[in-house]
Amino acid sequence: CDDWSRKFEILERNGPYCKTIYWKFKIPIISQRDAVTKMTVSDYDGGKFFVYETIDHPAKPVQPGIVRIFSHTRILIKPS
Repeated sequence: CDDWSRKFEILERNGPYCKTIYWKFKIPIISQRDAVTKMTVSDYDGGKFFVYETIDHPAKPVQPGIVRIFSHTRILIKPS
């Protein structure tokens, strides 16, 4: 959809498997949303374990009129 607006920015790289990411989006049916997410990848049980968790970051404080999203997701990807 060309009427969506999106922003994605890497705020920090803490080694090859840990990043702090800021993202913001607006779609026509909901108010603007954003999140600061720490993404960590590690080896686990023959696969890769991904953890995405919302964090506070001084470079991207909560702003009036933008809904801050909360997320804590864990994903394990293994060969079958």
